[in-house]
Amino acid sequence: TPADCRRQRQMCIRDRPSAGRALRELQMAMGTRHPPKDLRDLNAAALWRSGIHPVQTGLSGERVVCCIIDYGFDFLHPSLRHADGSTRFAALIDQNGGTHDRVAINSLIWVAEEAGRREPADAVYDPHANYFGSEGVTVGAHGTWVASIAAGSNRAGYTGVAPGATLIGVQLDLPDEAWRATDLADLQGVTRAELGCAGRWRSYDESKAIIDALQSAVSAALALGPDGIVLNLSIGAWAGSHHASAAVNRAISEIAALNELPDGPAVFVVAGMGNSGDDRGHFSATIAPGATRSFTWHLAHDRSGAEKLEIWSDQPISVRLRAARRLLDDRAVLLLDSTGPKQLFIDGVLVGVGERVEGPCPGLYCAHFLIMPERLPAGAGAGETIQFKLDVECLGARPGEVHAWIERDCSGRGSYLEPAHRASTLTSLASAPGVVAVAGLDGCDHSPPRVLAMSGRGPAPWARRTGPRRTGAGIAPADAAPALAAPAAGIWGACSKTKGFMRGSGTSAATAIASGATALAIEAAARNGARLSRPELMTFLVGRASSSWSPEFGWGPLAFAPIGHPHQSSPSRPAGHDTAPRPAAQSKPIEVEGHVAP
Repeated sequence: TPADCRRQRQMCIRDRPSAGRALRELQMAMGTRHPPKDLRDLNAAALWRSGIHPVQTGLSGERVVCCIIDYGFDFLHPSLRHADGSTRFAALIDQNGGTHDRVAINSLIWVAEEAGRREPADAVYDPHANYFGSEGVTVGAHGTWVASIAAGSNRAGYTGVAPGATLIGVQLDLPDEAWRATDLADLQGVTRAELGCAGRWRSYDESKAIIDALQSAVSAALALGPDGIVLNLSIGAWAGSHHASAAVNRAISEIAALNELPDGPAVFVVAGMGNSGDDRGHFSATIAPGATRSFTWHLAHDRSGAEKLEIWSDQPISVRLRAARRLLDDRAVLLLDSTGPKQLFIDGVLVGVGERVEGPCPGLYCAHFLIMPERLPAGAGAGETIQFKLDVECLGARPGEVHAWIERDCSGRGSYLEPAHRASTLTSLASAPGVVAVAGLDGCDHSPPRVLAMSGRGPAPWARRTGPRRTGAGIAPADAAPALAAPAAGIWGACSKTKGFMRGSGTSAATAIASGATALAIEAAARNGARLSRPELMTFLVGRASSSWSPEFGWGPLAFAPIGHPHQSSPSRPAGHDTAPRPAAQSKPIEVEGHVAP
């Protein structure tokens, strides 16, 4: 995602003894009609241990629409086509260039096949164009990978979770510069109105592009008259209010509320928790009235570009940023004790800007800081990092809940906070009320299950009070984030502009698997003439035994149990992982390996 592209460091080919030979073998395999055994039954072990086995469940996601809101959909890939070669997409909504319906997509497929090359189709819609991040697509597009994991066709030894679902793809028009405040030069002399949350201080969870994507996907899906709609959000960023009133979060909640209407299809929004769990990018504290809490912001001394920090509180606050070393003189102080932008100059050079903002979300207060490390004078840093202390004082009449998040994008992790807290390291979109938020599991061989180190943790800040449920971990809302955890390590999916597959890790994959499982659950309920509710969905996904919530796993790991549908209630899974079905042996692995996540 735009907030975690560096995890992507796509893709390193590993084979023994020759990486070059592995690449040549992989390219040959992608060009053959029948790939080698190495690529057969991909993801089988992870899905089996999650209770998903199409032969035994008899489910495929039929009459369910999976809407993938992402970047880059290769409709020419076999995994996203029917056995007769026609498209699985009912629509491809490109915010950069219009909508392509099923007829138009099939026409582009035919033209490309007649020409014997993909360029005629790419001239109309290129899955590697209008991508996020400064590096663009390095191997395969994220949207293609995610869509195939959720609902890829049973082709070439690969099957997505819901191969019978109908696909709708929405290509976002949301490059980094559309949401991330990056250019400090543009901030000189600007007015408060220009710097306000609706202006220069852009935020991912206020993005109109995401709101439009959600609404257009739902409209297109409803026109198909399905039994259910699943919207997959394997996207996100960590800055933002994480509040129910943020514009995107309101849109998510409104769509999730469609499921409470007496008529119409079941509708669920599934979002990833993100990959910031081990990122040291979050600080939190509860501060008594008049008291102050401090933390340190470390910035890489050789970091180019802007570093942004947001501090949010449910009480009025003042924030003082100061150099942590005497190498910066007393002028290197920025005190945000009133509204309006303030600038940080060192030796006459503008190196930072900040603003305290009141009311960007009802009941919340925010302080923004933007620092350009390369503008700091030589010797301003200690060791490998430049250090700034931030003193946060609570000005309210009651204790204030305070959260600080570093804004992340695809250009890497150039800064961190000390102390840092893993709690509430979820993406801003995963905190929307009504969303099914998905954490990531580390492999399928761990007993008990283990959360992926980089998976974001709950709970969502500004705790929601709706639908409380007493659990072994205390009181948690029924829609707490995360809702569940799904396999996220080494997950295979389609590699765009090839006929092959690539492997990646992150909560993007976990979200796609959970979305596919949601489609299966909707189909199972519809076969019995029922419309799936949120509590029933959670019973399908994690089983009846779940009684406690945790910030790592939610209500539990994915353990799909399609209770009551006409086929077998649930595949029996062996207690020991040694006897679980596995992909074919890979003594000479042919792998495209890397992090392609959310």
